[in-house]
Amino acid sequence: MFHLDISKRTELRTDSPESVLFHLGTKAIQTSLPQKAVAEALRKLSLTGRIVLISIGKAAYPMALAATEICKDQIQRGLILTKYGHAGKALPPLETIEAGHPIPDQKSILGGRRILELCSDLKEEDTVLVLLSGGGSSLAEIPKEGIDLQDLVLWNRKLLESGAPIEDVNEIRILLSSLKGGGLLSRILPAKSATLILSDVIGDDLSKVASGPTIPSPVSKNSILRIFQQYDILPDQKIAKLLEEKSKIGRDGFFQEMDPSRNFVFSIGNISSALDAVRKECERHKISVLFLTSSLSCEAKEAGSFLAEIAKEYSKNIKHPLLILCGGETIVTHDGTGKGGRNQELALSFAKRISGLSGICLLSLATDGTDGPTDAAGAFVDGKTWGKIGLESGADRALKEHRSYEALSSAEALVFTGPTGTNVNDIQFVWISPGEKS
Repeated sequence: MFHLDISKRTELRTDSPESVLFHLGTKAIQTSLPQKAVAEALRKLSLTGRIVLISIGKAAYPMALAATEICKDQIQRGLILTKYGHAGKALPPLETIEAGHPIPDQKSILGGRRILELCSDLKEEDTVLVLLSGGGSSLAEIPKEGIDLQDLVLWNRKLLESGAPIEDVNEIRILLSSLKGGGLLSRILPAKSATLILSDVIGDDLSKVASGPTIPSPVSKNSILRIFQQYDILPDQKIAKLLEEKSKIGRDGFFQEMDPSRNFVFSIGNISSALDAVRKECERHKISVLFLTSSLSCEAKEAGSFLAEIAKEYSKNIKHPLLILCGGETIVTHDGTGKGGRNQELALSFAKRISGLSGICLLSLATDGTDGPTDAAGAFVDGKTWGKIGLESGADRALKEHRSYEALSSAEALVFTGPTGTNVNDIQFVWISPGEKS
């Protein structure tokens, strides 16, 4: 197994592909840590008056920590709502609640209710500082009338297992929630608000990060039905009733408009910034880079095969080592029984395609340190990995049944970082040395 300590500086040795990739992985995560960006944004905003701080997501704690250092005595109260195991020491006067991810639980509803309580007696001159990062959609929840926790769990599971991209998953979440899609903003108004967002959504649609609690984002009946049809999911009577109510009431019945002079929304970090930092680091070390995309969003298994074939083709012609760089968020469509994550399945598929070859390796990482519902951040694989998988059922079957965690664990190819304090999608690094050899 591999353990990546992002708190330490790593050494890059160009004669060691493993050293190169782990150094670049560390660089990408360290660049994406939100404290500096939060501090810089707050210095520019110069918020006045009393502040209520609401920090939601996997990076909620470090974002809140930076805010408390800048705003100090202005913060009267607030809440850090994050994933289990992602909080640090107490930050008075802020409360802390840890809740379920990627499936909401009772603590998610407790957190959602507490957020509304904290915003219940605001005055026009008050400011609610909202800090959002990926994971917030399941961590903060207030179900719509007629919807309960069991419904939320059911639909989250169905959508996450369907292979739907996070943008579509969050659109259904907005339908089911009183907090999302601008629901929190409606409780904040007429007070002021400033929302700082660490984006984990491809294309940086900020209304989809944590399902946009402070960004009015009405969903249309046609769009919802398209999602259900595309992913072969049958809506139930509760969904049908919500859709009917939406179509009758329309936008004005659900949202108050944002006043751009009083309600600000800013992006403070994303996958593109992380990839740019990696490219600059490669330039500094004179490493050739082929940048593919920051929007990789297909099936993880297909992405792994695609990257492997590109690597094999380039290895035939290059005269110097080459790094292929891309990022995004792939999907895994399955029945929920296999254990693994997007990066692990991508890496396992890649390992199959390069089995027996030397000079090619891949590091695929979730920047938040949690790849799917596992404790691994991703995996590092090379031409020997596939042959090391010693499962009785075989590596092919493990790939078919989405048991990438078990397979890669048997080959000691998993990478662990622990919670990183950030979340800007996934990053893939492919290292190619000239002239592949079997």
